[in-house]
Amino acid sequence: MLVFILIMIGGDSLLGASYHLTVSSVLTALILGLLVGAAEEFVFRGLLISFLKKYFTLTALQIALWSGVIFGAVHVVNVSSSGNLLNTVAQILGAFGIGFLLAAIYLITNNLWMIMIGHGLIDAFDQIAFSSLSNAVGTSIFTGVLYFVAYLLIGIWLLNKYQPRVR
Repeated sequence: MLVFILIMIGGDSLLGASYHLTVSSVLTALILGLLVGAAEEFVFRGLLISFLKKYFTLTALQIALWSGVIFGAVHVVNVSSSGNLLNTVAQILGAFGIGFLLAAIYLITNNLWMIMIGHGLIDAFDQIAFSSLSNAVGTSIFTGVLYFVAYLLIGIWLLNKYQPRVR
């Protein structure tokens, strides 16, 4: 989880962040970040992975891939908020990589709370750095590809190393 958080904060820091470090903004960011991170992880890792395990005969790698694909696909709607197709493609790639890695971690640890907190901390950082949880900010094609490649490679390595049992 620490590598995930460091890569994300490092990549997002390259995007012209302007930090808002008042007590109020940090508390708001932590509350919003943790709520959004927890909700997304509950749906896309908790519910989705449970569904895939129950109704399909899939390997851990396949489940993590589906989790990443679906998490990335829901970000297609962001083209309407950003109005920028390239930015949306970057968001989809980044979300796929993030979804894949978090699914791999969840499959290995069977601990939804850990990934909820990790995701929440990333969302809180984005709120502090960009004053928004919107996917229209804090994204570039460079960071989207970076997250996609880095998280896919780390997730595959983790799944191969720990070989989680799906059933």
